[in-house]
This record gives sequence, structure tokens and C-alpha cells, in this order.
Amino acid sequence: MAQVPRNVIFIGETGSGKSSVINLIIGHDHAAVTPDAQPCTSAFASYEVSFEGRKYRLWDTPGLNKPSGLGRFLRRRSSTVESLKRFLQERHRHGEVNLLVLCVRGSRATSAMSKAYKSFCHATRRIAPLVIAVTYLERAQPTMDAWWQENERRFGDLGLVFEGHACLTCLSPHHRRRASQEEIRVLISAEYRPRAAWSIASERDYLNDLRGSCVVC
Repeated sequence: MAQVPRNVIFIGETGSGKSSVINLIIGHDHAAVTPDAQPCTSAFASYEVSFEGRKYRLWDTPGLNKPSGLGRFLRRRSSTVESLKRFLQERHRHGEVNLLVLCVRGSRATSAMSKAYKSFCHATRRIAPLVIAVTYLERAQPTMDAWWQENERRFGDLGLVFEGHACLTCLSPHHRRRASQEEIRVLISAEYRPRAAWSIASERDYLNDLRGSCVVC
């Protein structure tokens, strides 16, 4: 019998490094990336990878754009939020929300992340584990995980709760890249302790309180 892959969905702001993290996990450049904060992933895409005897389907999603006063960008943000909502609902209907990864750029962990969390992550924590991947930490000292130690309490004060975390650099070449690959692979392959909240949300109520006009900013 063919092994059913574990579905891992990556969400985050434009420029948060979702595609780079997927490439880091795979070990090759499959997901398209850009060197700056410009939108790169404009559609939903999946990539399959196997390691340690297990298969994973990694879902890349369009970035939740930063706020702008221009009307076309406002419409784009609204469209992105609505598309992500429908995508997550569809995956949930097929039992394909096994893990949600919120990607955050270390230098941009602001209220934007808090709003993304409240829009998508809070509801998803009722049906599956939620973890965070913090990117662009190649200059963090003395270790990349020092960033988490400094910021974990602030997240807790904001009500942002995660089942696990990984502090990463996706730069290649970089002496911390191999350790980052190992850390993110451990994060997505971990067997998280079941919580009573998981599986409570039905197809009918999952994300249905989220409107397309919701602005993630």
C-alpha cells in the first residue's frame, strides 16, 4: 500500500521565506524564490519529499501582503486572504491539514504576524498542530535559537502559542544551513501530542467567520 504523505502547509507574509524553507527541506531549489521581499509565489503549489522513511507533501502558498494605500494592492490582499481561506477549507475537507507552519522573518516579527495568527492560525490549532519557522537568522548570535529565547515571552504575551519552533537560515552556502535543514526536518516530522481541540472544527465552521475583506497587515 502506498504511503499517505503528511501534508505540511506553509503560510506567512510576502518575503517571510516560505519557498526558501521548502527548498531547504527538500535539499534542492524546487519552489521559486526571490532575493528580496517582492511577491514570488502567486499560486498554491505542492512538492513531495521523503526522508527518514516518511513521505511529506509541502504546500507553498501566496504571501499575505503588507499594507498599502493603493487600491489594487488592497484588492490583492483581500483576494489573497479569501483564496487562502478557501484553500485551507478544501484541504480540511480532504483531511489534508496535518501541520501548519507559520513562517516569519526574524527582523519582521511584528503585529503583522499577530494578525495572521488570529486570522488563520488560531482556528487551525483546533484541527492540527501549529509550529513557527523563523527565517533570516544567519547573523543571530551566539546561536540562531537565541532569537527564540529572546522573543518567546513576547509571543506568549500576545497570545501566540505554537507546538514547536525552528530558527533558520536558508542561505546557500552558509555554515549554518545544514543545521537549519536538520532542525526544520525535525520540526515537521515530530509527533505532536494530541490535544482535545484537534478535530473539533467541522467543515461547516472552519474559518467561516473569516471574511474576504479581512486585512492582514
